[in-house]
Amino acid sequence: MKNKKIKNDFVILYVLVIIILINLISFFVFTRIDLTEGRIYSLSDASKKIVAGLDDKIIVKCFFSKELPPQMKIIPSMVKDDLEEYKAYSNGNFYYEFIDPSDEEFSKQIMSYQLPSAQVQMLEKDEFKVKKVFMGMVMLYEDKKEIVPFIQEGDLPGLEYELTSMIRKLTTEKLPAIGILDELGMTKPEEIRTVYQLLSAQYVVSPVKGTIAELDPEKLQALLIIGPKENLTQAALQAVDNYLIGGGKIGFFIDKTDVNLQMQNVKKIDTNLDSLLTNYGISVNADLIGDKQAGMITMRQQKGFFSFANQIRYPFLPMITNLSRTSTVTQKIEAFNLYFVSSIDTSRVAEKGLDMEIIARTSPETFIQSGTFNILADRDINDYNYTAGSIPVIALVKGSFGSFFEPGKKGVDTRVFISGDADFFADGKTGSDENINLFLNLADWLTADETLISIRSKEITQRPLKKMSEGYKNLIKTLNIVMIPLLFAAIGIFRWYSGRKRKDFSLK
Repeated sequence: MKNKKIKNDFVILYVLVIIILINLISFFVFTRIDLTEGRIYSLSDASKKIVAGLDDKIIVKCFFSKELPPQMKIIPSMVKDDLEEYKAYSNGNFYYEFIDPSDEEFSKQIMSYQLPSAQVQMLEKDEFKVKKVFMGMVMLYEDKKEIVPFIQEGDLPGLEYELTSMIRKLTTEKLPAIGILDELGMTKPEEIRTVYQLLSAQYVVSPVKGTIAELDPEKLQALLIIGPKENLTQAALQAVDNYLIGGGKIGFFIDKTDVNLQMQNVKKIDTNLDSLLTNYGISVNADLIGDKQAGMITMRQQKGFFSFANQIRYPFLPMITNLSRTSTVTQKIEAFNLYFVSSIDTSRVAEKGLDMEIIARTSPETFIQSGTFNILADRDINDYNYTAGSIPVIALVKGSFGSFFEPGKKGVDTRVFISGDADFFADGKTGSDENINLFLNLADWLTADETLISIRSKEITQRPLKKMSEGYKNLIKTLNIVMIPLLFAAIGIFRWYSGRKRKDFSLK
């Protein structure tokens, strides 16, 4: 008995020593296990690298009101978890603090940083009251600051992107410059306000004219040409050509049709930019793609004296799920919608000696309209004749492009992408977060700055169901109907049989 007691004491002591050692190791070595699919609660390698490279202190001040509605009470603790990870990988250069809302400093600093409040309804003594709450953060670095004015529950999955973007912006001496070509017939900044503002968080974004002086590869890291509907002047066309040959990077978002969805009519768009693109080996065809895998549209229908809204699947709003999983631009995007897209022609890319990657294609069930367009929503989506197969709609191209104005002259190796749709990221069109992420990813790829792409699409916003044959669907329906009664019948038979066996072996 004595030996057994000594043995038990030794085991307990051994376990205690192990626990102490684990705690000591965990104090010096930080790690965290994240089992979510997109690892949305762990810092990406890009964020770890950026925060580990800090050469001076960053301080984050958090301002959260003490009294919060139940659905918002988890937010401060979630924010603290994220900030703790940044601190762990910062080599001592990342600090954060939560300002006590009962302290006088809370009010003073709120005023100083001009943090806005929000009014929320809270249940207090069996009645709802409207209260003012603060849920913001301020990031300080040297004499600069960045502000997150208000954090909501839906912002938490994207908080890492927000924080890492702020760190990069604060610690970068000069942000890269992206120009949006501002000529007659181009998409205006106010039409793409959302992506314009988001892009401005990482780049110096500005409208630029088509002149040699403004389109300077030394000053402008990338140029976006969005939705041209009019011919460019010869001077502007030559400035674009010189910019590309000089090593400038260009993103072409091209519409070949001008669609009025309310009036259900289509106008063809032809510009002299087409000749430039054809010379580079890439172009957008003058057609419209219809896809069986499509988004929804609300149409008003008249039945007698009554008018009602009806949601239908509309083939001219293709949902794109056939994406390159090797490209950083699309590897984490599940799906996005296009808006009256045209096919791209990449048949001449190889003969031009360029490298190309098609990153987005339609589904295999598509049709193409050209010459005459009919976009009337007067048919069920299954009634169209889908014979065109999978069609490329966005491509990335790298290499040395030949000059349009100086035949035989080759330019510096650079990057270009081309999209057969200039509206998928515009305000009031498709409205998907994934569409916006794709636009921002394309801009990052264009500037060869792909650091944040891996963070931006962590949260999967769309997960389309896989297509099944009608036979397989009917099989699933039948099993759903039949299996539950069969399961109950099997349980009943089993219980009856078990009871009978007990009776057979009972003592008499």
